[in-house]
Amino acid sequence: MLTPLEDRVLIAQALSAGLAATVMIQNLIRKGEEAQIGVFDRTLPREVRAEAMKDSREVNDTLKLIASVQALSGICA
Repeated sequence: MLTPLEDRVLIAQALSAGLAATVMIQNLIRKGEEAQIGVFDRTLPREVRAEAMKDSREVNDTLKLIASVQALSGICA
């Protein structure tokens, strides 16, 4: 049994963790968008485009993992 104060502390910690996760997801989305620009920019050297493709795949894999973990927790979009 939790005291009201302990309950509020847990709620505050969950809120903080959720906000941190949101910032991390926003950063991943931004990185993915930047990588996509590099993938499709034919003026860039092939090595740069290949690195952008690698970054894009890593971002997508990470976002898929986050979505899977959230789905296990009952959170889905």
